[in-house]
Parts: sequence; structure tokens; C-alpha cells
Amino acid sequence: KPRMFLSFCLLVTFILGLSGCLGSYVPCEPCDQKALSMCPPVPVGCQLIKEPGCGCCLTCALSEGQACGVYTGTCTQGLRCLPRSGEEKPLHALLHGRGVCT
Repeated sequence: KPRMFLSFCLLVTFILGLSGCLGSYVPCEPCDQKALSMCPPVPVGCQLIKEPGCGCCLTCALSEGQACGVYTGTCTQGLRCLPRSGEEKPLHALLHGRGVCT
């Protein structure tokens, strides 16, 4: 019985450790005045969005026909990032930025 209890404890420890790993994330640095002061000039003549990921700076949304994906900037309002027609692995393409703003 002590051996069974030890196995149970190891299993619980493993599951708790695994759930901690799965629930973890990389926190973004705050967009404070210092971070904002390092941004390039705000572009003009386009729909402004925040940079992808943890970016604080403003940039242009992607326009029709530009490459896009899960980790790229956002398509401009009214467009969606879709895999190219005939793509064999559409999800894979989007994960690797091989979609197109349509």
C-alpha cells in the first residue's frame, strides 16, 4: 500500500506540473511612456492597429492581397485572413503566415 500511495503522489505531482505548464503564458511588457517613446512615427493614410504580439506601437493594417496569418498583423476592416484557394494544409498555412487578406 505505501508503494501505491507513492505512485499516486507522483501522478498528482506530474498532472499539477503539466497543468502549470499548459496554463502558463508569456506576459507582455507594459506599454508605458518609455515603450511608446521608442515607436516609429505613426503611419498616415491607413487603418491603424497595434503591432502584432506584444507591440505597443501603431502600424498599418494589412491591405487586400497581403500575406497574413495567425501571428501577423490584422487585415484591414472588412477583410479576413484566409488560406489561399487549393491550399492542402490551410491551418498550417495560416500558422506560418501564408494566408492572404481577402
